[in-house]
Amino acid sequence: MIESDDDLAIFFDLDDFGTTATVTIGDADPFTVAVIFDTRPPFTASNFKGFRGTADFGQGDASVAGAGPRILARTADVADVKAGRSIIEVRGKTYNAYRVTPDGTGLTTIEIKEAVA
Repeated sequence: MIESDDDLAIFFDLDDFGTTATVTIGDADPFTVAVIFDTRPPFTASNFKGFRGTADFGQGDASVAGAGPRILARTADVADVKAGRSIIEVRGKTYNAYRVTPDGTGLTTIEIKEAVA
């Protein structure tokens, strides 16, 4: 049974699934957190295959929310991260946070989009 933020830390061990991310919120100083980085590509009409063939969304490619790259972190570590105001650097790339979703168990998923230079 997971009872504390310290218990959750084992899931973010840098020798296993975890990696580090540097987070900058607005003009504040950046800070580093351990995260799990998920790089699933976004779903589009051209790469989504249902059980019975290719999905047809009717208007060409259409992105489906919740399917792109994301990070998972302890809520205590990313409690101040806000969509549209936070920059996250992970594995040499810079991303913007566009959706922040705490799950109520002490973990938060942050959906990210690669920053445009």
